[in-house]
Amino acid sequence: MTKSRLKKVKHDVIGMADANSIMAALFGPVLGFQPMLSLIVVSVTVTFAITLIYRFLSNPKELKNLRDRAKEIGAKSKELQKSDPEKAKDLTNEMLSITNKQMMASMKPMLATLLLAALFLPWMAIQFPGTIVKLPVNIPLLGTEQQWLVWYILISIPSSQILRKAIGVDL
Repeated sequence: MTKSRLKKVKHDVIGMADANSIMAALFGPVLGFQPMLSLIVVSVTVTFAITLIYRFLSNPKELKNLRDRAKEIGAKSKELQKSDPEKAKDLTNEMLSITNKQMMASMKPMLATLLLAALFLPWMAIQFPGTIVKLPVNIPLLGTEQQWLVWYILISIPSSQILRKAIGVDL
């Protein structure tokens, strides 16, 4: 291995150690619980952080206006499809422009969320090895014994919906 490669690996390991110590400081007391409960607390906390990121880095009013306008144009375009195909084509192009604006408006919070996920997901994989929960019912294709990622997803989806409603984040 070259010196520059060794230096990069050493830097990456130190960076990961810093991230692990930050996570340990944040969630240290919670990690003493049963793994299932610990992961619930961590999942809800991460979901709350992601919701806050979307709340403060996006403009919900602008996104709602763009979404409403796209629906309106889509309905008009559908009506004009048979009677005036040229006008329908223009409306479709306008709708594509609005869709592009929507995508650009959601890009900043999405990137911040990816950064948060890049920090938390590897840490959770290390902290919660093996089976986390044994469910009393069999989930088709998943079974009864769940690893950390499945449990994280099962907790984060409903908590995300609840937190978005509570905070007023409409995506």
